[in-house]
Amino acid sequence: MIHRKTDRCDVQKVLDFRKSLEESRQVVYHGFANEAEFKAEVDRHLRAFAKGELPPADAPRDKVLLPLADINFTTTVS
Repeated sequence: MIHRKTDRCDVQKVLDFRKSLEESRQVVYHGFANEAEFKAEVDRHLRAFAKGELPPADAPRDKVLLPLADINFTTTVS
């Protein structure tokens, strides 16, 4: 497989976007171990949507406050 510079730039854009989401603490996301786990989660959400069990997209959301003591900070020393 040939890796182009553009591919690396695209990957970096995705990583930067993910980091901005993590740092904003405005979005809760979930990682998936494999394709089957992803499919199961999509299926669960689609079924809940079809049954009207999900809140409207513009509904106010509860904020999740994380205590700083429980966050694992890592630092890089140059």
